[in-house]
Amino acid sequence: MFNWLFKKRDADDIKSSTRKGFEDVKKDISSVNGWIRHLDSERNIQKMEIETIKDDLSSIKSELEGIKNVLSFTPTGV
Repeated sequence: MFNWLFKKRDADDIKSSTRKGFEDVKKDISSVNGWIRHLDSERNIQKMEIETIKDDLSSIKSELEGIKNVLSFTPTGV
């Protein structure tokens, strides 16, 4: 119906441009997906490190309580 408006070459150019546009979008989405995976793995690593730090702090706290208890039984006039 609109063949007189669009020549065969114009239609091919439009198809080619559309195809290239979708391919570029696909590449961009793939790149974003890669970044999301990277950030997620970094988040998991940080989460494990925070848990380790919490465990270390808890251990230090327990040790300090133990030292405090030992010092409280020691005579202060020594």
